[in-house]
Amino acid sequence: MKIYLDTNIIMDVLVGPSRTNYPYSIKILNAIEKNSRLTGIFSVQSLTDIAYTQTKFGENNRKLFYEQVKQLLKIVKLVTIKPANADEAIWAEPVDFEDHEQILCAEDNDCSWFITGDLKLLNNYQNTPERIPVVSPKEFLEMASKKRTKTV
Repeated sequence: MKIYLDTNIIMDVLVGPSRTNYPYSIKILNAIEKNSRLTGIFSVQSLTDIAYTQTKFGENNRKLFYEQVKQLLKIVKLVTIKPANADEAIWAEPVDFEDHEQILCAEDNDCSWFITGDLKLLNNYQNTPERIPVVSPKEFLEMASKKRTKTV
């Protein structure tokens, strides 16, 4: 199963415990690392956005960022947002272009779930049956836990 990790999930992991969803996001990353049937992906655009925020405050931050991302890329897969995704998002005229583009990228990569800590995104897409299911990291872990319990 492929799961798409929104930018904020990757930020949780890189920034650490000071972020609200860190405990859930790190558990998801650990599950991806341990379970070969679970593939985590995120976009190059997310990486670019994170790099911008994490490397502009000096050499130490830059070095740490590169070290962290190299480790992260051993666990999760990086994908590109295709021009067709951007084109479709433009024509859809969504409330949040970047969120819509990320969802299209997840769908294009055959992901089963879109995991985000973005409350606005959760509210806008959570009950949209024609779209990929959008859930918070906590909700994803709760669902995964229930699924494991049922198979025992």
